[in-house]
Amino acid sequence: MKTYRLDKELVVGTTYYTEADKALVILEAGTDDTAKNTLKVAGVPCLEITSDAAPLHQTNTNLNKLLQLGDLQVVIPPDTTFYIEGTASKKMRIRGFILDLAGGEMLPAGYKARYDAQGKKFFSYISKSLTYDTTVGAGGEVDCYEFTCPTGEKWRFDNLMMAAVLDDSTLKDQFNVRLYKQDTPFDNLVSSKLVLGMETLAFPYPPKESVESQPGTLKETPIDVLPGETLKVTFINTGSSFTKSGTHAYYKVLLVGIKEYLAK
Repeated sequence: MKTYRLDKELVVGTTYYTEADKALVILEAGTDDTAKNTLKVAGVPCLEITSDAAPLHQTNTNLNKLLQLGDLQVVIPPDTTFYIEGTASKKMRIRGFILDLAGGEMLPAGYKARYDAQGKKFFSYISKSLTYDTTVGAGGEVDCYEFTCPTGEKWRFDNLMMAAVLDDSTLKDQFNVRLYKQDTPFDNLVSSKLVLGMETLAFPYPPKESVESQPGTLKETPIDVLPGETLKVTFINTGSSFTKSGTHAYYKVLLVGIKEYLAK
C-alpha cells in the first residue's frame, strides 16, 4: 500500500466516487458555504460544517483553520460514492491522504472500523443569530439560543465556540456570554462576587487580528448534552444600558460539537 497527499475542493451537487484500488482518509475539512455543508459517504452524513467555523482557507478576516477531525476522520473506501450537500456552487475542501491499495489488498482494519462508525458519530455544529432590537438595561440578560438534544442523539461540545453581540456591524464588548445546562449556569452563581458570564471576546466570531486572533474553545471544559436535556446560551450586559444606534442589534453564537446517534 502506498500513501499520497490529499488536498482537494469538492463542489456541492457533484457525485464523486473512489476507484477500485483507492481509498480516501479525510483528516481536515473546510467550506465557503455560510449554510450547512454536509459530506455524505454512500449516502450517509459523516460531517457537517459551515464557513464561519471552518473556512476553505485561513485569512486575516477569519483566522479559524480547517476543522481537525482527529479520531472522527472520514474514510471513503474503494468503489464508494460521496458528495457534498449544501448551497449550489459552494465547496468543501478536504485534506488528508489517499491510500493506493495493491491488487487484492483490503482496507486496513482500523479504517474499516471508522468507516462503519462514521455515520453514527461525527462533527457537526449548532448556531443561532438573533435579531433583538429591544433596549437591554445594565445587568440585563438576553436569551439567544436554546438547544434541546433530540431523542436518539447525544452531543458533546468540546471544540470551537464563537459568540458576539453587534450593533449593525459594530461589536459590543460590554456583553458576556453565559451557558446553562438544564437552567444551571456554567460559571459563578453570585453576581456580587464576580461579573457573570464569560468574556465574549475570548470567543471571537470569528477570530481576527482586530478583535482576538485566538479561537475560543470548550476543550478544557466539555459539555455533554443527553436526549431531552437543554443547553441555553445567553448574553448578559455587564455595562450601562444598551440601545442600538444602527438598524438592528444581533446576538449570535456557534458551537462545534460531536453528534452521536445512540443505539436503539
